[in-house]
Amino acid sequence: MSRLRVITYNIQYCDGSGSGSIGYLAPASPKRRREMMERISGALTPHQPDVLGLIEVDGGSWRNSGVDQAEHIAKELDMPNLVEHCKYPPPFDVMPFFKHNMQALASKHPMATSQAHLFTVGFKRNVIEATIAGITFILCHLALGRGARLLQTQHLARIVRSIDDPVVLMGDLNAEPDSPELKNLVAQTELRLVPLGETFPSWKPKKRLDHFLVSPDILVNTATVLDIGLSDHLPIILDLQMDE
Repeated sequence: MSRLRVITYNIQYCDGSGSGSIGYLAPASPKRRREMMERISGALTPHQPDVLGLIEVDGGSWRNSGVDQAEHIAKELDMPNLVEHCKYPPPFDVMPFFKHNMQALASKHPMATSQAHLFTVGFKRNVIEATIAGITFILCHLALGRGARLLQTQHLARIVRSIDDPVVLMGDLNAEPDSPELKNLVAQTELRLVPLGETFPSWKPKKRLDHFLVSPDILVNTATVLDIGLSDHLPIILDLQMDE
């Protein structure tokens, strides 16, 4: 394997608000969500990711007619290895509707290990960790409030420092590159922030909220923002150089 391609994408439950802010005011029907799910699968397929992190995924509630969006997208992209967890803490993780609000990590390659962590603050608390091809991937969706994000990045730093493998941390971090939260995360770890463009809102990007942070021993070939306006965020893609 000479290249490992990674994509992370906040798909906004396939709500389809990528055309403008008016979408936030008009909740999508189950039929539209299924259509958007197919369009997202189709848009990602040509990029052939080896690892895919999905944020804001419906795990099979009524709003998507019982279909798990992560399972469907992973199957369409020929990614047989999938782990997903509710992004909320107990007791919300077993409550109707809330329990279907997920984030997911899919891979074409076997996952040597996988586990979930929970932040101690914020409403969105789940962190997915999985080791694939000798790299540990961490997928997260940080809080909207700066105070909670700062505490969450401190927790993330502890997780990163406990890992022996090279690390790729990714997701919707709800923070700009020069924010105290990301500066704190970089300062407490050896991770470096991969340069990218703006990702939010997708119809007129002004903020860079979606990120990759990588260990110093990881060789990045390319990293870019994908112009796929099917959510309120744009997906980001990372190509890693792997040992032969």
